[in-house]
Amino acid sequence: MKFYRTMLLLLGAVSLTAGCSTAAAQSNFSVFKNIPASELKALKTEVAQAHIQNLEVPTRLPFIVQHAHVPNGSVQPGVLSKRITIFMGNSTEVIEETVFGGAGLPSNFKVNAQLSDGTQAVYANNATVSDLAWSKDNVFYTISSSKQVGKTEVPDLTESQLIKVADSFQ
Repeated sequence: MKFYRTMLLLLGAVSLTAGCSTAAAQSNFSVFKNIPASELKALKTEVAQAHIQNLEVPTRLPFIVQHAHVPNGSVQPGVLSKRITIFMGNSTEVIEETVFGGAGLPSNFKVNAQLSDGTQAVYANNATVSDLAWSKDNVFYTISSSKQVGKTEVPDLTESQLIKVADSFQ
């Protein structure tokens, strides 16, 4: 009896571990090939711990990503609408990806853009950042783009550039 309990506990632990890595295993991290190995490992761990089914990350950006991280407290496991924020960029440019699992495009968002596959999206731009939001496979994405010019943060990517980034998500 003790043997069977031990085996069940071990199988449960393996199942939990396998479930945690599903999002990380499914995501394509090729855009992060130039970041330090320790940052990539931490990023994959955070993505796995987010427990967001179908979570995707960009596979193409208009600049080389030299650093990526998930800010402390971004991942909230156990919350119905799970959330993760990933910062990726270099010394002057940054893309921030925020993801909510189990969520669609909010009904109060005014659709004004479209991804190449026909997915409806919302584009916005202000003095410091440009944003694109859309929903795919019950996951709500927002990507925000900005760059540092001197001491000022300004929008970086145009609507068409953000759509190309969104189209590259895998």
